[in-house]
Amino acid sequence: MNNLSKEKQEICDGILNKFLTLYPNCFSLENKKPLKIGITKELVKLHPEIEKNYIIIVINNYTAADYYTVFVNYSHRIDLNGIEAGEITEEEKYRAAHFEEIMAKRAEKSAAKQAAKQAAKQAELEELEQLRLQGYDIVKIIAERKAAAEQLKAERKAANKELCRLKKIRKKAHQREEKLRAEKKAAEEQANQKQTEKQKPVQEPEKPQVKKLKLELPKKQSSEKEPVKIIIKPKRRIIIKPE
Repeated sequence: MNNLSKEKQEICDGILNKFLTLYPNCFSLENKKPLKIGITKELVKLHPEIEKNYIIIVINNYTAADYYTVFVNYSHRIDLNGIEAGEITEEEKYRAAHFEEIMAKRAEKSAAKQAAKQAAKQAELEELEQLRLQGYDIVKIIAERKAAAEQLKAERKAANKELCRLKKIRKKAHQREEKLRAEKKAAEEQANQKQTEKQKPVQEPEKPQVKKLKLELPKKQSSEKEPVKIIIKPKRRIIIKPE
């Protein structure tokens, strides 16, 4: 939980109540569910009227404490509408199952770090006291050490910035390589497909089946003429008698 002023805490509470009302299938104080990765950015985009830092604080507080223990009971994360959006990894399930153990180790590590910091500070104070007793200008020494620490901090910041820049360049180069590899693979597959098509025997197109129609032609009339019957009648003889 962030150490917020009373005013900021009231603002964050109001924002959380708004999210509980707008997205009841996603946010619930009684039954928390694993939220999808990137949901904070989505909320920032959907609610430009709310300051980005407040949304980050609200989501960080919502996913604090025992939030990760619920990962044991679910197989997927959910989006703002309560729809599955990404599987829960085995590593996340392991962290959820061993949440208390992991948090105890973190607390132990944080306490050890804080103790080491306090011990270093105490040793520095003792050293400065010895120098003061020896007649050294303590104010000047403190100012020099502070300036050196600020310079070291600035150098580390610049180094981290350069490292981020190099990571981005490496990521873009990797994306270009993946794209070229995919294009090359697609071109090879296309070439292989064309080669395969060339090797296939060319099949002649099937001739359309013509349905044979039986045509009944009218019978030809015989060109032979019927035999003509010639009837020869005997001639009558005419006899003329003299008078």
